Amino acid sequence: MSLEDLFVDVTSLPNNPYGLFQLLFLLWVYGYAITFGAQMISDGSELLLLVPSLAGVVGSIILPILGAVPDGVMVLFSGLGPDAQNQLNVGVGTLAGSTIMLLTIPWFLSIFGGRVNLKDGIPLYKSQPKLTYESFFHSLTNSGVVVGKSVQTGAIIMIGTSLTYLVLQIPGFINSNRTPDQIAHSESYFALFGLVLSMALFIFYLYHSYKVSLEGGSSSHQSDMIDSKVQKRILDRSISIVGALCEGENSGILNHA
Repeated sequence: MSLEDLFVDVTSLPNNPYGLFQLLFLLWVYGYAITFGAQMISDGSELLLLVPSLAGVVGSIILPILGAVPDGVMVLFSGLGPDAQNQLNVGVGTLAGSTIMLLTIPWFLSIFGGRVNLKDGIPLYKSQPKLTYESFFHSLTNSGVVVGKSVQTGAIIMIGTSLTYLVLQIPGFINSNRTPDQIAHSESYFALFGLVLSMALFIFYLYHSYKVSLEGGSSSHQSDMIDSKVQKRILDRSISIVGALCEGENSGILNHA
C-alpha cells in the first residue's frame, strides 16, 4: 500500500476513445478539486483580511505559506517511490513550470489590465477615462503602471533566494560523471545545507513581509477596499452586521459601510 494507490494509474486506461473520455473525466475531477480548494483558500483569506489584527499576518505570512506548502509537498511526494529519480525530475519540472507561469502570464495580465495613460512618463490615475484606445500598439507605448518600492525589493529578494539552488546544482555539475551512489554520498551535506539555507531565507522573507505590513499602515485605498469586502460579506451573510460594526469601531474602518 502506497500513496500512488490513492489515485488512478492513467497507463491502465484503454487506448481508445473510451480511455480518452476517462482521462478527460479524471482531468475534470482533479481540476474541480483544485479549483474548489483554491476558492476556499481565497474566501478564507478574504475573511481574515477583514479582521484588522490579522490583516497584516494574512498577507505577509499565511498567504506565502499557503503558496509554498503545496509546491513543496508536490516535490516531496514525487520522490517517495521506487523510481524516485525520474519521478523527482517530473516534480521539479512541474514546480518550475508553474513558477514560471506565475511570473509571466498573471504578471503580464495585471500590468496590461491595470495600465493607464501616461503623460511625460507619469501615469494619470485620476484622469477620466483612465485609458484611451487609439490603437492597440499605440496604447502599449503610451500607457503604464506605477511600480512601488516593494516590487523592487521583492524582485531583489526573489533573485537572491533563487541562488540557493546553486548550492546543490554546482556540486551536481562537478559530479555529473560519477555513479548515482557516489553522487548521493558526495552531495548529501550540500543538500542539507541548501535545505537549511532555504528555510532560513524563507523565514527571513516572512519576517520582512510582516515588518513591511506593520510599517505600511492602512491607506485610504485599503480602507475603501476593506469596506467594500465587508459590505459584500454582509450581503452574502458570511459575517453579521454586529460583527462588522465591532471590527469597524476597533480599527477605524467602515467609514461609509
